[in-house]
Amino acid sequence: MNRLKYRSFFLDLLRKIYLEEFPEKIQIPFSDSDFIREAGREGILNYIYHNLIKKQGVLMLSPESVKKIDEYFFMISARNLRMQKELLTIVKGARETGVHDYLVVKGIHLINLIYKDLGTRPMSDIDIIYSPSALEKLKQVFLDNGYLFGKDSADGCHFKKDDQVIFDLREFEGDFYIGSLREKLSTITYNTLKEFRTEIILEGTPIPVLEPEINLLLFSDHMRKHYFNRLIWFLDFLLVCKAFKVDMNRIEKTAERLNLKKALDYTLYLFSEYLPWSGITPPCDLKWIERSFLKGIFEDRIKKGNTYLYFFALKGPVNKLILVIRKFFPPMREMRYIYKTENNLKLFLYYFIRPFSVLSSFILNILKTRGAV
Repeated sequence: MNRLKYRSFFLDLLRKIYLEEFPEKIQIPFSDSDFIREAGREGILNYIYHNLIKKQGVLMLSPESVKKIDEYFFMISARNLRMQKELLTIVKGARETGVHDYLVVKGIHLINLIYKDLGTRPMSDIDIIYSPSALEKLKQVFLDNGYLFGKDSADGCHFKKDDQVIFDLREFEGDFYIGSLREKLSTITYNTLKEFRTEIILEGTPIPVLEPEINLLLFSDHMRKHYFNRLIWFLDFLLVCKAFKVDMNRIEKTAERLNLKKALDYTLYLFSEYLPWSGITPPCDLKWIERSFLKGIFEDRIKKGNTYLYFFALKGPVNKLILVIRKFFPPMREMRYIYKTENNLKLFLYYFIRPFSVLSSFILNILKTRGAV
């Protein structure tokens, strides 16, 4: 079964939960192990379990499978609870040190606002965007609380405890360039976000966070960068829209300012195409090729790779030629090469010589096999 068939079934389950349309019983059209694997891959296993098994009891799974998911639910609850406790410790330490120029973005706090139960939404880490002037003091707060510092590959910092990455600190998020086009796709920094700063109270402690609706833009940017690879991000977006009175006009204006309009448009288009019951309306100015690529990515017909970034490179014949070449001769370690290459000529030559290098390697391997080399 291809991924679209799994996704179609999961989207139907999410629709039932969202609209509160619960039948007497729901049969799973594939095995329990496939259900657990694929729902876990999409990040929605615990959400479905919580709503359709624990609360409604309508999803048909074997007792062994239910027990397995329940154990996973408990594990995620414990991990998320620990992450919240660690966040409180860091926030209190930062306040005592006089550090205020940072924001918790996306984040663990949204579980309390939109998911209600700690076990329903697996969290990988806590994302913090900071002002450069606050970095050294923030680092010291983490070190004083037993964290180990590690440099991230995307100009950020990871802080680990017990061999788990719990905090991901970034000065910026979402800066992407493609060759010499130098097109900055987003400008998410502390300075551009601080006007949207607010606070939530967690166990009596104020946590500096973004206004919930501005998080929608960060969700969109995150989904774009990761090829809309998990349904849980769509669920995050949808539940924020449901829980708060979202002013879409304000969000679109903010998206323009932050260079996130494309990311938002792509997200809204996929909602209208695959989650029409959400009531989220699509943008009307997407090109046919953009819509085709988006559908191909969501349906898993276009594999992950770097194809998605080339939405932003389709601006001339050279860029189109690059796209065609890489389609038939996908390069190795492409992501790293593109991020380090600022010269569009180098980028073109890299793709142009790719077919010849593939052909020469093929001939060389044949000669080696026959003992001619």
